[in-house]
Amino acid sequence: MGDKAPHYEHIPHPLAGPTRMNCLPHSTGVMGEEIVYVDMDGVLVDFPEEIESVHPSIRDDCKRWCEENGRHHSDFEGLFPTLSPLPGGAEAVARLGRRFTVYLLSTSPWRNTDAWSDKRRWVEKHLPTLERKRLILTHRKDLNRGAYLIDDRPNNGAREFGDHPGQEWIHFGSDDFPDWDAVMTHLGC
Repeated sequence: MGDKAPHYEHIPHPLAGPTRMNCLPHSTGVMGEEIVYVDMDGVLVDFPEEIESVHPSIRDDCKRWCEENGRHHSDFEGLFPTLSPLPGGAEAVARLGRRFTVYLLSTSPWRNTDAWSDKRRWVEKHLPTLERKRLILTHRKDLNRGAYLIDDRPNNGAREFGDHPGQEWIHFGSDDFPDWDAVMTHLGC
C-alpha cells in the first residue's frame, strides 16, 4: 500500500474505442449514415387542429368527453387510430431511408396513455417500409442527437434540437419548407 492512488490512464475507457463510438447516439446511425428524425403529428399524420375536424365516427363522443372533463381533444382515448396519413409522408420516409437512418421522434399527450401504443400501431399500418423499433416518444426532442429533425412545431425541444452543433431543425410547413418536395430538395433526396 503506497501513498499514491492507482493510475488508470493506460486502461482504455469502454466508450473510447472506434467501434463503440460508432454506436453512440450522435449524428450518425447505421453504417455511418446520418440520422434524420421525423415528427408524426402534422408531418406524417393528419392531426385535427380543431375538434370539428375529428373523425366523424368519434366526434360526438370526443366533444362530450372534452366538455365533461375540460380537456383537449388530443387527450381523448381512441383519437389516434382514426387519423389518416398526410399525402406524401410515407413516400418521403421511404426515400429518406435510402440515404439516412430514419427514426420517428414524436410526442404523445401525457394524459392519453392509449396514444403511446396507438402511435406504434399507426406506424406499423401506415409506414410498412420503416424498420422496426424506429419510434421514439419523448417530450424532450432536444435530447436526441442526429443531423436533422423534421417537425412542424417548435415545441417539446424541436427548436432547441437545431441549437446543437451539426444538427438542424427543418420546420415543416414553414415558408422555407412548406411541403415534402421542399424538404426532399433540401436533403438531396
